Amino acid sequence: MSSQEDTSVKKCAKCGKEGGNVKICGRCSRVAYCSRKCQQDDWKSHKSVCKMLKVANKHSNNPGLAQHEIMRQTLKEGKQIVTMRSCHKGAITSRRDQEVPEGVPKNYYLKEEAFIEMQRHRVENYEFGEAAYKAFYDDVVANEYDWIDFFTYAYNRLHSIESAHVLSRLVNIYYGRIEKDNTDSILQCIEVVAVQNKIMMCCKKYCHESLPKFPGEEDDLAMFWDKLYYEMNDTKFTIMKRKEVDWKDNENLIWTFRLLCIYEVENTSVEPFYMQSLKCSMSSDADLSTAKAIEDVSDDEVLKAIKLADTAKTALETFAPDIAREIERASAEQSKDMSLRKCEWCNQMESALGEFKHCVACKQVAYCGRLCQKADWKQHKKVCRKN
Repeated sequence: MSSQEDTSVKKCAKCGKEGGNVKICGRCSRVAYCSRKCQQDDWKSHKSVCKMLKVANKHSNNPGLAQHEIMRQTLKEGKQIVTMRSCHKGAITSRRDQEVPEGVPKNYYLKEEAFIEMQRHRVENYEFGEAAYKAFYDDVVANEYDWIDFFTYAYNRLHSIESAHVLSRLVNIYYGRIEKDNTDSILQCIEVVAVQNKIMMCCKKYCHESLPKFPGEEDDLAMFWDKLYYEMNDTKFTIMKRKEVDWKDNENLIWTFRLLCIYEVENTSVEPFYMQSLKCSMSSDADLSTAKAIEDVSDDEVLKAIKLADTAKTALETFAPDIAREIERASAEQSKDMSLRKCEWCNQMESALGEFKHCVACKQVAYCGRLCQKADWKQHKKVCRKN
């Protein structure tokens, strides 16, 4: 217990005694005790809270990092993170054994668990929440009517945005596997994007209207919706081009390109990649400063713009190979290998990223469990020590 007297806390956390020589906890600096005996008697209940408060104090200037560390410690101790949220039916929790009100999907907890996983892992490690993302996606597909009905209420628009964000992470994971597993990964991306699009259409109207601010909402909810929708269409457009379809018969590809151009016109903070292709393909100096003007561009002109983007890439590879290689190298560094791992000993494939644990020493191989790691140690230790 710190010898420093507390000037703000006037009450002992154990016995309730006020005033006197009250001293604060030396670890968390948030609670106070009148004596060492009171502190020792209260330690059993204060211990877990004290750890969390210490983390909050350490990262007080970075709330996001503090939240990440608190979640990590909670799950490390084998505890469940339970959330209490608001919806059109009132308060709901993420407890698995808690019954939800009528009108709320029966497996609502899957959405909260997936969102917690996305928050728990830092941005660079989001793929390790794949199991939770996929469990939520599978339930949305299996109970589509219940989920879509839930997302159509204005009060649930924040739930819709969070769900779409979770699915965007799942799309990124599947997209990272396209190079090694072309057909299956492309189909998985298309299926998840279709569900994500349905969810975003449910809340589009409410995110852009001047409705009262609901609990937990950000001020820039409309801006976040627009950004998420742009990223979704960007991925969708890239996937459709990889399918090697006949562009002349693919109206969806053309319309997606238009949506991307419209977003770049209305948001100057975005690099106008698609708009540059459209402007270069136009035969005249047409005014493309509004969404209406882009919608009026003919399908033939849009097709020319789509092909021009690929032609520019080919020309760069032909006439400036060094620059092309540098761009490709930078892109490769940014992209991550989303391939599922095999157990080094039994060759079992993990069902989702992060299911198997890597060797702590070399981080080069993975095992499905401690038994396989022990069985392989005689062979692996020779290589592991060299690494």
